[in-house]
Amino acid sequence: MTLPRRTRVYGVDFSGAREAGHKIWIAQAVVHQDTLCLERCAAVATLLGVAPQREACLSALCAWIAREQEAVFGLDFPFGLPAPLLEAASWEEFVRTFPERYATPQHFRSACYAAAEGRELKRLTDHENDTPWASYNLRLYRQTFYGISALLAPLVSQGAVSVLPMQRPRSDRAWLIEICPAATLKRHDLYMPYKGREARHRRARRDILEAVQRLAPLRFADAALQNTIIQDGDGDALDSVIAAWATWRALQRSVELEKPFHPLYVREGYVYY
Repeated sequence: MTLPRRTRVYGVDFSGAREAGHKIWIAQAVVHQDTLCLERCAAVATLLGVAPQREACLSALCAWIAREQEAVFGLDFPFGLPAPLLEAASWEEFVRTFPERYATPQHFRSACYAAAEGRELKRLTDHENDTPWASYNLRLYRQTFYGISALLAPLVSQGAVSVLPMQRPRSDRAWLIEICPAATLKRHDLYMPYKGREARHRRARRDILEAVQRLAPLRFADAALQNTIIQDGDGDALDSVIAAWATWRALQRSVELEKPFHPLYVREGYVYY
């Protein structure tokens, strides 16, 4: 099967924070020949013109993704759990029933620990791509919970998206893939402390961004975008750009989008880099 060519790419640095609209950053890019052109990079509250509160901004983000039928989204949260913890016959069933199974982020985390007998189990793709944490780790469980319950569950239930590689890519809907900025940086020997407001952190963000510019190659539709990304001390803006880069790289290796590689990927999820 030959995949239809897609030129619209979004990198999404996700968050489950109470005011997620200020923490979720989106890098909007278009593929022009062999170059990734960054058009916008902003927090979702600004980009979509919505309230920053979690429920409002996630609802707006969900609706927006459904409308972007010709785009590819790289989202920075785990799309699944290790197979022993799924408690479902398939990934689709796991996602659709996730909001019914877990009432709160805390319930989700405690249930996972109980099922894993207190251990933090990782998925096959986490081991292979050296992602920092298990899906229900203290630093990640809120992202996992809200990413699956507020985005994937409604979008999958409505048939509004294709989530790869668990679902076949459809030409009439947006494609969603899982990415991890830390894993992408490690793949390219670019991982360094870059989140913070000290001069060394700004230098690190500048160095990483310049490396991505060379490797992609990446260019900016507006020169001010580069400064916005470097000055964001939380690193969310840069993470969204790395997410867009990883998404574009996945598009270039389209064979990886079409086949599941390993049976566990279609049950647990797969991190594209």
